[in-house]
Amino acid sequence: MVDFEVRLGVPDDAAGAVDCMRQACGETDYLKTSPENFSLTEEKEREILANPSTEGKYLFLFFAKVDGRIVGSASLSGNSHPRCGHMGVTGISILKDFWGQGMGRALMLAILEKGRELHLHGIHLDVRADNERAIGLYRKLGFIEDGRHEDAMRVGAIYHDLIHMTKIL
Repeated sequence: MVDFEVRLGVPDDAAGAVDCMRQACGETDYLKTSPENFSLTEEKEREILANPSTEGKYLFLFFAKVDGRIVGSASLSGNSHPRCGHMGVTGISILKDFWGQGMGRALMLAILEKGRELHLHGIHLDVRADNERAIGLYRKLGFIEDGRHEDAMRVGAIYHDLIHMTKIL
């Protein structure tokens, strides 16, 4: 097990965060973003980290770091629609070399804590149906499957189902 820390992102994390996300997109097909359509810039990431909550919307980013290097991230986002604002949406990515080290669990626990701090009613996520390791983690943390989107993700010529999961806080 590698030593790591998880904490809320700050503007100075922008370059490392973009590098991590770009690398993660190229290492696995489980993520919705491919290397070809990764467009996040350091400047945009710095702006997001400096202003995580504006006009009723929010985007909080947590990072897992090993020896000061960002190797994983999780986001918690929402919107200002009054009828849907009580639910957050999360996503997570970890560099492949660090899978199985407990970072996913630690990042998700940070997301759940932030959701409670924001007084959210619950948190949603989508996960590829064949990502058994992630689905197992989410279930252990109390997420339940509440929908399936057939062929919602295409990697090359292969279609994959996405499972929609929710945890009520």
